[in-house]
Amino acid sequence: MEELTFEELKEDRDSYTQLIQDRDLNDVETEEKFWPIELPSGKKYKEKAFLFEIVANGFTGIDVDKMDYFARDARSVGLPNSFDWRRFTQTAKIIKCEDGFHHICSRDKDALSLYELFHTRNVLYRSVYRHKTVVIVEDLMKKALKEANHVICADGYPLLECWKSVDAFLTLNGTIEDRIGSLSPPNEAKKCFSRITERQLPKFVGHTLKKHKKDEDHEFYCEKAIEYVSSKRQKIDKSFLGSKEATFNYGKRGENPIMSHYFYNKEKPDGETPTPYKFEQEEVSLLLPAKFEETQLFWYYDVTEHDKECTRNNEAKTGSAIRESLLEYFTNVTKKEAKKADDLNFYKMCEL
Repeated sequence: MEELTFEELKEDRDSYTQLIQDRDLNDVETEEKFWPIELPSGKKYKEKAFLFEIVANGFTGIDVDKMDYFARDARSVGLPNSFDWRRFTQTAKIIKCEDGFHHICSRDKDALSLYELFHTRNVLYRSVYRHKTVVIVEDLMKKALKEANHVICADGYPLLECWKSVDAFLTLNGTIEDRIGSLSPPNEAKKCFSRITERQLPKFVGHTLKKHKKDEDHEFYCEKAIEYVSSKRQKIDKSFLGSKEATFNYGKRGENPIMSHYFYNKEKPDGETPTPYKFEQEEVSLLLPAKFEETQLFWYYDVTEHDKECTRNNEAKTGSAIRESLLEYFTNVTKKEAKKADDLNFYKMCEL
């Protein structure tokens, strides 16, 4: 799948401007007000920079968009949300900071409360957004769209190239699945969507922490798992065993987002502008996470395809039995191996 780069977007800026003019905005002055070519700069921009932090905060990730959909989604799925957005909005101040920009600053005693916002994010990603079933369904949908690339076209553009034409892109909507489902004869894209609707998904068998490059971890655990299953005299097909990455963090990759946020206290007399500053993590609490990102490999075995292969070869269906063995390996054996590695590292440290 071809990726759209920022440089290509810059090159296509003129075509997007032309699109606006072709619609209802033929007046150049009106068009520039609707879609400014350049962002404001200088003193005025620095004074109004906080406006960009309200809905989508690129500095810290603390914005009302997250507060809104975290509260909505946590309530919808029955998960706790201990972040108090009312407290945040009541104590927030717009203050000129040391970088020359005006930022949204929080009261110093609200630092721990802000961690709850990102803790809620982590919980939602683990329980909902990057749930093991969501990950594999998403993968099947990607495969379906790739397979349908040259089968389905919009205004003469292949499916995955519609972004090159705004008019073609605007024709894409939720009916793509119906169009793929009506293809005759059926192809791999239709098969992928059928597996999703019929719940014939590859079965989850466990997860491991990614410690090296994905290919290295994948090959290592894949070989170990096959050895374990083979030791039980079960025949496993390597092509049906796969892994998918799932990354969990606090919104700024491996960084602590609170360390980028400005705080203020009540040292200044009433009426005077407080001096904003940043916290060190140890100043907030010693009970906070030491790391703020981890990547897991979710492992799946395609029991459905395995059993179909067995049927074609006139063999007994063994997919469920192999899945049980893989569950046993990833649940128990990998934990024991990790504990041995931790113990070995501990003894090495003691020797030093």
